[in-house]
Amino acid sequence: MATKYNYSVSADFPNQKVDINKLTNEIRDSNITLSLGYINQDSNDCDIWFKADLSGGEETILNGIVAAHDGVVDPEEETPKTGPDNKMMVYESSRPLGTKIYFTCVGDNNANNWEVGGGQSTYFEHQIDDTTNHIYYIDFNTVENESYIHEGYIMWYGCKGDDLTLDFVPSVTPVTPSGGDSNYNLVNVSGVPDLVYGFMIVPAAPGTGNINVDSTAMVLVKIVPSFDYGTILDPGYWDADFNTTTKEFENITPNYTGTGGYNMFAAEVALTRFVNKMTLLDKGFLQLQTAESEQLPHNIRCRVAMNTLLPDHEWSCSCILVIHRSKTV
Repeated sequence: MATKYNYSVSADFPNQKVDINKLTNEIRDSNITLSLGYINQDSNDCDIWFKADLSGGEETILNGIVAAHDGVVDPEEETPKTGPDNKMMVYESSRPLGTKIYFTCVGDNNANNWEVGGGQSTYFEHQIDDTTNHIYYIDFNTVENESYIHEGYIMWYGCKGDDLTLDFVPSVTPVTPSGGDSNYNLVNVSGVPDLVYGFMIVPAAPGTGNINVDSTAMVLVKIVPSFDYGTILDPGYWDADFNTTTKEFENITPNYTGTGGYNMFAAEVALTRFVNKMTLLDKGFLQLQTAESEQLPHNIRCRVAMNTLLPDHEWSCSCILVIHRSKTV
């Protein structure tokens, strides 16, 4: 649910004026991890909308940004850019405001919530006598680095009808069965408690849950706004604060109304599929081109599945991912 933070232009901004583009960039470059919706100024009111409630620490950061905002228009934004014919130049891009283009052949190091790069390579190969099915995971740290996957490129060699699938799956929180006396339930897609087939961890009425969860091993998957509508459409059953100093989640609490900022999963399920059994022959190169971008939630993993067609043979492939990111180093 979107949340508005209202400020007085005359009382809260030092120069009694606001430059919305500049203020937007200042917020996106800050340590506020929640996605900014938009900023609206009407006379003396400046409304800053976020996708959900800010934590107490993030609201303090926002107040500091407002108190330091000078409202001076950056020189390059004072007048629209024009071409030789003096007509306004319009730039169209799927890149969200405040992000940069990022080409990569590696994921991030998931041992460090801040690090860019240093993770799993996107070069994969199959050798004779290997298992015919390989699974690789590519992680991106996005809790402090808003990121959107845009498109990709794939190169392959030695293929004989082998195929490749790319899914987005949640990182998993380990669970154990309980005697019906915990604070957690495992539910299936319809929301019905199901210890065997369920995959989502939701709060149970105290002392009635069907699973146990180690509070030190919880893995939170962030809920992100719909790119089409700019609002959060999916339910979230957990709230938490992210400590920008320790790089850890704190104050993890249940949200019984489903309006929280995070979910937890006990099983690895495909939430979306980007590439489905792409058949590869001989050698080649292909651009997976699109005009769209999709936000990568924190603790969502790219799962690459390689399937080798018999008779056994050697083959390899390499992927380049195109991502829009707030921080690229």
